[in-house]
Amino acid sequence: MNGKDSKEKLFIREDFVEWMAEVLAEAQRNGRITRQINFRETVQPLTGVELAERCPLTGSIKSVTMSFPPGCNNLVEVAFGHEQKKICPYSDYIALDSASPTYTSINEPVKMDEQLWCEILNHDNTYPHEISVLVILVGKYGDLSA
Repeated sequence: MNGKDSKEKLFIREDFVEWMAEVLAEAQRNGRITRQINFRETVQPLTGVELAERCPLTGSIKSVTMSFPPGCNNLVEVAFGHEQKKICPYSDYIALDSASPTYTSINEPVKMDEQLWCEILNHDNTYPHEISVLVILVGKYGDLSA
């Protein structure tokens, strides 16, 4: 299957679902909220994009899931970070095929209105690829010290 004909599917492992339930329960006990941001873009052949969103809360990044649909053939590189700091992967980029790795041990502090970003580079000279990066944030609106 090539990138042109493929439909992206996000596969969620059972252990991730259990972990996320624990994160949500802890957040609720502490009066915190959980938000998710989904960076999703179809990137044309031999191009790249940087997507950006403002952080909706002050707290921490709890997890990042990068979804590489079938057909990417390790030709699409992805990185995620906030402000000037790259978070996933720590350095360079990740490129996979038919995989959705989830980084769950991040716990990276963020502040409301900081820039969250995702960079996607498509080195495939034939097909566009739709990539999704799902970010889970836990925190409060405004300043956590208040």
